[in-house]
Amino acid sequence: MRESSPVGVFWRCGSCEGRLFTIAVLRKQLEAGYVNRLWRGARADGAVEAAASCPACDNRMREVAAPRAHMGAGSLHLDVCTGCHVVWFDVHELDAAHDDAALPPAVDQDADLPPRAKEILALARIEQRRRDFEYEELVLGSPPADFWSTVVTLFGVPVEVERRPLSGAPILTLSVLAAMTVASLLAWSVFPDAIDSFGFLASDPWRAAGLTPLTSFFLHANQFHLLGNALFFLAFGPNLEERLGRWRLAGLLLLSALCGSLLHWLWDPRSEVVNVGASGGVSGVVALYAVLFPRAILVTMLRFGLFIRWIRFRAAWGFAIWLAWQAALVWRQVHGEGHVSGLAHAGGIAVGALWGWQLRRQQRDED
Repeated sequence: MRESSPVGVFWRCGSCEGRLFTIAVLRKQLEAGYVNRLWRGARADGAVEAAASCPACDNRMREVAAPRAHMGAGSLHLDVCTGCHVVWFDVHELDAAHDDAALPPAVDQDADLPPRAKEILALARIEQRRRDFEYEELVLGSPPADFWSTVVTLFGVPVEVERRPLSGAPILTLSVLAAMTVASLLAWSVFPDAIDSFGFLASDPWRAAGLTPLTSFFLHANQFHLLGNALFFLAFGPNLEERLGRWRLAGLLLLSALCGSLLHWLWDPRSEVVNVGASGGVSGVVALYAVLFPRAILVTMLRFGLFIRWIRFRAAWGFAIWLAWQAALVWRQVHGEGHVSGLAHAGGIAVGALWGWQLRRQQRDED
């Protein structure tokens, strides 16, 4: 159950009385160094995977041995989700953490240093604090740790910094990507009339036995069109397949694509322009991911001429910027400009956002 306190919102389990706090709220209750060490321990290489799953995202948390204030007080192991930036406390653990973090301040070891040395140390500590909590806002970051994620960011597609380990291969995601690629390659080289025959045409939506809203999903106008949709789906599809399951992810893609075609048709049912691409379905995937994991940390590359930087930001921030871009595409479409169906994207976004909202509401009801 969601509850409020003088320092912020937290969640309480009605059955076991455990508490779930975000790192930001926890820092207002406990000594800063305590929270810093807790977070660094969760992000360290070789951090132990906890037995419990995160109540927010349902992925495995990391078990961290929290620093203790009193000898012989026993070990205190807290569960931390590095994806949602939350910490779980059993009913007795929060009181123990308060006891440990309420230590008197350490003796000022810098008291005898010259003023210039104190200033240098203070600046160094500020920089370290920024690095410890760089996930909290839009900041300059470093490239992803693995090669393929770095390659994806080169195209401006964001990827997760703290990737959740998958329990198995994302079979549906990879299968859909393969089908999109094969269908588009065949349409470009072997069957040049495929796009005209199987793309969605608003003025004739029932041609090809009414299957064009589905067949148009797998066809793309050119290589860049295919690459953009494939990279976005590969960036966010596997996590959703892990969370939803294969069949529900397939249902999300289908509903998003159909709703996108429906919105495209409702705006201009007499249009003779063929609409193709997986953008409607992929937009649903992006929207659902952002609603389910708003605190996930993403990284991507920004390039302006010779200026190249990687930036890190929360999924909620990235989703807001992406929505503004989609709104611009819709505006261009309704004013007769551009060649991208922003309305098809909007239909997919509506399905993904509503689906995510429903899942979060179910989770709150269960809590």
